[in-house]
Amino acid sequence: MNNIHNDEDFANLVQKDLKTGDLNNEEIAFLSDSTNLEDWYLELQNIISKIDIQIALDKADHAKKQQEFSDWIAKKAQWRASTLGFRRFAQKRLQEVKRMRVERTKNKVQTIDYRSAIIRHKEIVAGGIVTADSEDADAELWAIIGE
Repeated sequence: MNNIHNDEDFANLVQKDLKTGDLNNEEIAFLSDSTNLEDWYLELQNIISKIDIQIALDKADHAKKQQEFSDWIAKKAQWRASTLGFRRFAQKRLQEVKRMRVERTKNKVQTIDYRSAIIRHKEIVAGGIVTADSEDADAELWAIIGE
C-alpha cells in the first residue's frame, strides 16, 4: 500500500478497522500480509493497553468523586447536628426567658391591679402589642391573677 509510510499511518489504519470495519480489499490484504501481522498484533495490544489505562483513570476519578461526595455528606451532617444543637440551646434559653418574664410579672402583682391586667391581656391578644404572643399574655395574666 502506497499510503502507509510510518507507524502513525499504520496505527490509523488499525483504528479505522476497529471503528468502522470499512477497509477496502487492498487495506485488508496489507494488514493480513505476513510481514505486517506482528505489527498489527502489537498495535492492537497497544490500543487495548490505552483503553485499560483510560478505564483505570476513570475508575480512580470515580473513587475520588465518591470520596469527595462522602466527605461533603459528612460535613453536611456535622453542620446539621451542630445547628440543631444550637437550636435546642436557643429553645432552652427561650423557655428560661419566658419563665423569667412570668416571674417578673408575678413580682409586679402589687403594682398592677386586676382591671389593668385584663385590659393589657385583651390588648395583647387583639394585636395591640406585637411584642408578646397570646400564650405569653395568658401566662402573664394568670401569674398576676394567681392561678
